Amino acid sequence: KEFPRPWPAGRAVEPEALKAALVALPDPWRRVVILRDVEGRSAAEVSAATGLSAAQQRDMLNRARELLREDLGGVFEQDSHRS
Repeated sequence: KEFPRPWPAGRAVEPEALKAALVALPDPWRRVVILRDVEGRSAAEVSAATGLSAAQQRDMLNRARELLREDLGGVFEQDSHRS
């Protein structure tokens, strides 16, 4: 498996694009992303809140981040074609 490509330097994601990408995630994945990446909760807190093992949570988080990166990567590509 390859590492994801890095975010373009100095580029921000529009809040609307991020919200749309989050909504597109399956509910359990979205919950894990919000708890970890938005609220900054620890893995132990997320496991307690969701009932997921640390391994399950890590797998969901990695898959969700990959989907978000793919979704939001399209936003960056569209922006570069407009410039």
